[in-house]
Amino acid sequence: MASNECLITRVDLLRHGHCRDGEILRGTTDSLLSDNGWQQMHQTVEPHNDWQQIICSPLKRCHQFGQQLAQQLDIECSQVKGFREIDFGKWEGRLISDLWQQEAELVGRYFAEPGSVTPQGGESLSTANQRVANAWQNMLQQHRGQRLLIVTHGGTIRLLLAQLLSMPLAALARLTVPYGSCTRVEIYHQPDGDYPSLVSHNPAGLATPGQDTYGVSTG
Repeated sequence: MASNECLITRVDLLRHGHCRDGEILRGTTDSLLSDNGWQQMHQTVEPHNDWQQIICSPLKRCHQFGQQLAQQLDIECSQVKGFREIDFGKWEGRLISDLWQQEAELVGRYFAEPGSVTPQGGESLSTANQRVANAWQNMLQQHRGQRLLIVTHGGTIRLLLAQLLSMPLAALARLTVPYGSCTRVEIYHQPDGDYPSLVSHNPAGLATPGQDTYGVSTG
């Protein structure tokens, strides 16, 4: 490689599609994709087929699609626990509308001031942020210079974007990541460090009602 050339790792971050159990707060809840969810993801990835590796959250709504796509493309698919969704503790599996009615103050703070509130028994945002950062760095070390697809969650994608773009965690709620959307980033590996670039965000389209418009994450 010539001295003026730069090794690039390209990563596409695909959020899973709509799930069967409706608009609940699903973090570690192992929901299954609905038929619509499968369709959303297939439509998003259909124009692309040049990935060299697929990496998935271990939750079914991510890895079942990733494994199917990997078989179609004849490439490897691996699961990485660090890319799972945030654990919402006692809020897990509850309807978001019910949470707003029953715990409006705490839920409002959770979404409006990310990191200020942790649900009982749940994972703090700072802990989740470090977990995702560690998974990302390990992934870059193992797959440096490759074209990758990561099938993961809205919260995970927001955390990664905040890290890569040097955004404060308090700004997470400003990032919309609809079901089935895809974000592309490129990492330029240079002698003095890695430089991330946001190439595109959410090309699947604008969010519609029910498409995770609640803030930090709905899973």
